[in-house]
Amino acid sequence: MDVDEKFQALDLRLRNIEARLSHLEQPSPSARSEAETKLPAAIEGPAPLIDLALAGKSILILGGAFLLRAATESATLPKAIGVTLGLLYAAAWIVVAVFSARAGRRTASVFGAAAASAIAYPIVWEATTRFGVLTAQSAAAILVVFSVALIVAGRFHSMQWLAWIAAIGATVDALLLAYATKEVAPFLIALTLIGGAALIVSMKFVAWLLAIESDLFAVLLIALTLLDDKKPATVTWLLLFALVWLVKPGIHSVSGALVGFGGAAVILLQRGAPTTRMRISATSLSSCGGCSRFRSTMRSSRRRRTGAKWVANASRRIRASSNASWICWARRP
Repeated sequence: MDVDEKFQALDLRLRNIEARLSHLEQPSPSARSEAETKLPAAIEGPAPLIDLALAGKSILILGGAFLLRAATESATLPKAIGVTLGLLYAAAWIVVAVFSARAGRRTASVFGAAAASAIAYPIVWEATTRFGVLTAQSAAAILVVFSVALIVAGRFHSMQWLAWIAAIGATVDALLLAYATKEVAPFLIALTLIGGAALIVSMKFVAWLLAIESDLFAVLLIALTLLDDKKPATVTWLLLFALVWLVKPGIHSVSGALVGFGGAAVILLQRGAPTTRMRISATSLSSCGGCSRFRSTMRSSRRRRTGAKWVANASRRIRASSNASWICWARRP
């Protein structure tokens, strides 16, 4: 074998080796298809239930609130200033949640609103019960402001979660504050106004929940008033409660009118209230039962006299049914 034949044999061996190496480096079509089918399943996988980045951000938000609370509790900040800063801090994160919802980041908006609510509602409770900075009336007013802001934001950006967060936070706070302060009327009106706002912006399910809760608060207020004779403004709160639920017709209107007007009448019948207060309640009761008829009979001079006779007859029926001689209605001049 000469030199040329030896070089050709070596060249052939090298080509065979290169072919085998290329075959080993490149998988077969079947193996390649199996790898392609398995790879997306491994990459896609189940989505995480909680966004860890947003959860960490919420924890940092709560950490800032705890820092303000620690500074207030240690007297580094005056109590009033600490409570004010805490409420402003919560309000700022509500604004951030609204802007997130406007930008389309709905999950971030829900996390921000939940964190802001976890700050605002406990601050209202602690500022009222522990620090003594807020009265029951001011605490109820702050509950209304925060809750209505969340409900309106949820309505405008089609996010029911914001309204439910507001309803749950207001309910829990109202129950705890009513128990701690022994004041039911301010928180009855707070839940009523929040529910009325939800009703106006067409958050029906939230409004129904708040209507049921406010009805229970009203029944509790009536029971406490009947057991305690030292609640002079109860009738006014009940009338306001009933009038708010009459804003839009529905089952809530019927239950609100029955509980509010009926409770006010029962309280006045038990106490023998002054003539002025009885006139207010009688006028409210007559407007609930026969408002349309009364308006139709007061349009002309002849019908005005008919309306006056109808009012007089109704008053006599009420006096007879209640067996109370102190009920009197003022005739329209």
